[in-house]
Amino acid sequence: MSGARTDIGADEFTVVAPILGIALNNGQALLQLTGSLGDSFVWERSDTLSNWTPFLTNLNLTGVLQATNSLGGLCQFFRARIQ
Repeated sequence: MSGARTDIGADEFTVVAPILGIALNNGQALLQLTGSLGDSFVWERSDTLSNWTPFLTNLNLTGVLQATNSLGGLCQFFRARIQ
């Protein structure tokens, strides 16, 4: 049959690239991470970009994770990585 498709039994899934958003409010960093359901993320901070310290681990159950962190020092950097 012309144009017929064969089901090979493969599952389809969508991968969501994590997106990190940061806002400042009264000396606090408000962090928001959008990513795939079921991924576990480790939030990290640094003032040098060479040494990173984890401060929170979250399992993404809703698609959006949020965290708040007090800012200390002149400059701070944040990142989240999939665990």
